[in-house]
Amino acid sequence: MYLAELLFLLSLAVWVGSIVFFTFVVSPAVMSSISKEQAAKVINAIYAPYYRLGYLCGAAASLALLIRRLSGGRMWPTAWFMILVLMVLMAVFLDVVIGDRARMAEEALQEDPKQKENFYRLHRISLGMNLLMLGAGFLLMWLTASRLDF
Repeated sequence: MYLAELLFLLSLAVWVGSIVFFTFVVSPAVMSSISKEQAAKVINAIYAPYYRLGYLCGAAASLALLIRRLSGGRMWPTAWFMILVLMVLMAVFLDVVIGDRARMAEEALQEDPKQKENFYRLHRISLGMNLLMLGAGFLLMWLTASRLDF
């Protein structure tokens, strides 16, 4: 049973850690140390593996919940799985919808400075959803840790 909890917590820890590191360390460091054009290229290059890591962690955490359920262990509330699904859906939305639109808005910004507001709106949505994913991940880690018997 504890392997399922371990897999679940490790998956969440890696995912939450990547969100914290990218949002609060990598992005600010890149944006403050090189030109905006170069920073945009670096950040855009990081997005794909960043979201793939989220997908992988979401799949591993889902697998842990499935293992727990099939092994006849104590059930975890359905709400936990729903929070996890919401996190994965947010990651997919950010990657596929917002990410593509932000890249297009950024390219259009080079030709038309009036696109600035559109780009910043998409950036705010991205940042807000990343923070929601972070909060949901912390919540799931706390809920899981509070149920473990050490």
